[in-house]
Amino acid sequence: IEQWGSAGCSDAGIAFPIAFPNKCFGVVATRKEAVHGDILQPNVESLTTQRAFIKLGAAGAGHEFYSTRYVTIYVIGK
Repeated sequence: IEQWGSAGCSDAGIAFPIAFPNKCFGVVATRKEAVHGDILQPNVESLTTQRAFIKLGAAGAGHEFYSTRYVTIYVIGK
């Protein structure tokens, strides 16, 4: 099953459009509408069959949830 969408990176995670019945294999996340000089990059911290938890951060800095910063995700599972 392939799914995609976009949402803010809150501590509640990003819910998939449809929960995977068996397993989520992986998530690819990219920044949506990042502006020049915005160095925050998405990092998939964990995932379940229902959602992905993505934090944003820069190299050498901490990673945080930013609900006002949006990412686009592509998810594959079964």
